[in-house]
Amino acid sequence: MKLSLLTCFLAGILVLANCSGDRAVVDRIISENDLVNSAELSGVPGTEDPLDNGQNAFTPPYQIMITYNILGDTCGIYCEILVCATPLDFYARHYTNPGMEVNFEVNPESLAAINNTAYTNQWGAALAKLVYPSFHTFEEIQLIVSCGPAADTVLILLPICQGELEMSADPVRLWVEQPGAYDTTTIACRLVGILGNPFGGGLIVFVPLVAGEICGPTSAYTDDQGWAYTQYRIRYEDIPNGNNDPNSIYTWVRASLFGDPDMEEEISLYCARP
Repeated sequence: MKLSLLTCFLAGILVLANCSGDRAVVDRIISENDLVNSAELSGVPGTEDPLDNGQNAFTPPYQIMITYNILGDTCGIYCEILVCATPLDFYARHYTNPGMEVNFEVNPESLAAINNTAYTNQWGAALAKLVYPSFHTFEEIQLIVSCGPAADTVLILLPICQGELEMSADPVRLWVEQPGAYDTTTIACRLVGILGNPFGGGLIVFVPLVAGEICGPTSAYTDDQGWAYTQYRIRYEDIPNGNNDPNSIYTWVRASLFGDPDMEEEISLYCARP
């Protein structure tokens, strides 16, 4: 489904106006994405187990293997996850006869929605799309999957689809007057989506680079406005005696989102002494 920028803007107004989630919009997204395309199907690996020759076709499923991957988001408003459920027999073999009915359920339904029914393909996997409003990111849901007598449940911490980190420091220039002393600054990091909407509940990890140390928490959760805070300090002895007047050094602090090593940001600090 392709949305114009105006549609995204109007959807953003809808989301901000209804923070309990618009179930009708989520259901519409799911209904328009019922059929998973061939590119997504090709990403589901098969097995070369020589015992998988169809001999388990008439035995009931014993367990279900559940995996999931982020597909992306709709203009930063709704996030999509591809859920892959593979029924297995008592010997942990998948079924080679396609068309087995697999049922999906999420709890609580106020946080997310999913296709209720899907059927196994030639690899023995049933695929469904789970959709949730981006403002429910980092909330926890139960995903219940059943096939015949078999049922399994997994807990999912709804992941962030697209986001970025913004950093600031107050002050950004540190001055240490004498040996044994140090100067301190407050480091702030904000987690936002592509529309600038804040994400609360994200765990931010702070790491000092070059010199100095984190003297506040080394990790902190973002608040409702997306902010997480810590303190950084540098000692007189950490600033080298060089040819600069005054003696100075540039250091950095790196912030990253726990669980997503690709999402990180750094801020530069100017530190000096006599």
